[in-house]
Amino acid sequence: MKSKFFFLMECIFVVMFSITLTCGADDESEVTFFNVGQGNCTIFSSRKNGVVVIDAGSTSVPDGIGLSPLSSKIVSRIKPLLKAKTPLTFIMSHADQDHLNLVEFITRALCPKPVDRKNHSLKYIFGGEESEYKTSKSKELLDYANKEKICKVFGKDFTENLDGLSFSAPVDFRFPMDPSEIKFFSVKRETDDSDNNAPSIVMKIDLGGTTVMLTGDKTKKETKFIIERFRKLNKLDELRSDILLATHHGSFGDFVLEWAQLIRPKHIIFSAGSSSNWHPHSNAFLGYYSHSKESLSEVEWHLVKFHGVFEDIGDQRLRGISREVPSSEEKARGYDYAVTNYGLFVTSSQGTVSFYVDSSSAHLTYDANPTWKTARETIHSFINDPVLPDLSSPIEFESIHLDDEREIDIGSLLPRLKTIASLKSLSLKGCEVREAHVDELCELITVVSNLTSLNLKGIVLSSDSFAQIKEAWNHRGLSLQDN
Repeated sequence: MKSKFFFLMECIFVVMFSITLTCGADDESEVTFFNVGQGNCTIFSSRKNGVVVIDAGSTSVPDGIGLSPLSSKIVSRIKPLLKAKTPLTFIMSHADQDHLNLVEFITRALCPKPVDRKNHSLKYIFGGEESEYKTSKSKELLDYANKEKICKVFGKDFTENLDGLSFSAPVDFRFPMDPSEIKFFSVKRETDDSDNNAPSIVMKIDLGGTTVMLTGDKTKKETKFIIERFRKLNKLDELRSDILLATHHGSFGDFVLEWAQLIRPKHIIFSAGSSSNWHPHSNAFLGYYSHSKESLSEVEWHLVKFHGVFEDIGDQRLRGISREVPSSEEKARGYDYAVTNYGLFVTSSQGTVSFYVDSSSAHLTYDANPTWKTARETIHSFINDPVLPDLSSPIEFESIHLDDEREIDIGSLLPRLKTIASLKSLSLKGCEVREAHVDELCELITVVSNLTSLNLKGIVLSSDSFAQIKEAWNHRGLSLQDN
C-alpha cells in the first residue's frame, strides 16, 4: 500500500514538474534582430502570437556568405521556435528588397508543403498596397504568395481602431494577433510623401512588459505625421518603448529628433551592413544617443561602427576612435568606430542581437556578440587612452593592423596585447619597433596561442633580433612576414 502511495506521488510530481517546465517555456517571449548585413530581419516569438518574422531581406550580406546560406541561418533560428501548430506570420514593412528578398526561401524551408502552411496558419502581411510591389524581388514574392495561395493582406486593407492610434487586420484574415502584444501604429502611406519607404509599417511589440518599436524605413514626414496623431489625442506616452529598431538602418535623412525623445529606449538597434549606403550615419547615431542617454541601459563594453565624422561629446561611456580629417573627406573615408557600454548595438559590429523576457519574473536578458574582428589604424587613440577599458575587457580583437602608425608607443602596447587571447593577426608594418622591444615581442608570440600571423614588413632591426623573433615561431610552425 505504501509503495503504491509513493508511486502515485512520484507520478503527480513528474506531471507537475512537466507542467512547470512547459509553462516556463511558453511564458518566455523573445525578439531577435538578425544580422543580415545591409537589410532587416526581426523575429518575434511568444505564446499568444506564435512566431512573427518582421522583414527578411539583405542587399549586402555579412561576410559575403551569400543569400542562401544567410537564409538557412535564419531558418535554423526559427525552427526551434515552431511547434506542431505554432502560427507563423511574415510581415513585410514595405516593398524594398532589403526587407523581403529572403522571405520566399525561408517560407519554403519552414513550410515546404501545403499541409505545413495549414498547420502553421501561414500568413503574409504587406505594408502599403499591392501596386507598390512591382519591382523584381517584391513582385516575385507576391507572385509566389499568389501561386501557393498563401493567405495575405495589405496595409491599406487594415481598419482604424476606436482608439484612433492603431489599426487592425480584416476580420476574415484571421491574423492571430493579440492586441496586448502587437499594435500597428501605421500600415500604409499616410501623407503625400512619394518616397518608396513612406508606406513602411510601424508596430509596437510587448514582450511581457518589455516593449519594442519597429519602424521599417519610415520617412521623416510620415514619422512626424504619426507623432501629431498621437499628440492630438494626448497619447504621446503610448510611443514610449524599451527597445527601438532605428528607422531606415540609422539613416540621418529619416532621423526625427522628437521621435527619439518620445520613445526614450533602453536599447537601440541599428540593423546595417558595410555598404555604399553608409548606415548608420554618425549624426543619426549621436542623435538617438543624445535624446535617449538618460534611458539607455548599461551593458558590456563593445565597439560600434558608423559612417561620418564622430564629434567629441565628452561622455566617458561613448568615446570615438577616429582620426581628424577635413569634412570634404568624410564621404571617402568610410566608417569610423566608437567604444561604449550604452545599450547601442550595430548588427554589423555585434552580429545578431536577441532579447528574452520571462513574464513570470519580468526579467529581461540580452545576447549580443561583443567581438570586433578587425581594428585598423584608428585603434591607436583607443590603445593610448587610459580612460577607456583595457584591451583585456570584453572587447576582443581577432586582427589588429597598425600599419605606419609610428606614433604608437610599442613598449606600452605589447604587454597589453599579451592579454588578448582572441588575437590571431597582428600587423606592425612600418611602426617604430626597436631592439628594446624584441624580448617583449617574443614573449607575446609565445603567450598568445591564437596568434598565427605577424607582419613586420618595413621594420628595421638587427639580424640577431630577427633571428630571435623567428626562433619564437619555430616551435609553432608559423611563417613571419618581415621583408
